[in-house]
Amino acid sequence: PYTSLYKLRVMPGIQSVQQNGLHLHVVLQDNRHILPQVITLLTQENEIKAIGVRELRLSEIFPHLEFSVPAER
Repeated sequence: PYTSLYKLRVMPGIQSVQQNGLHLHVVLQDNRHILPQVITLLTQENEIKAIGVRELRLSEIFPHLEFSVPAER
């Protein structure tokens, strides 16, 4: 229902936007450049109470590959 959600979904650099109630899960291509724009857009219509930022794990980027850590000797 928020205008900013539509604008967010079509913003360059946004990979996905999922809404679960009052929570948003947004995946960005390069958060250092896009995150300030996302925050500005969302605060025009909403109050942001918390933001969590994390980098993708290799298993999320390459789900078809198996990763293992070599055992210490």
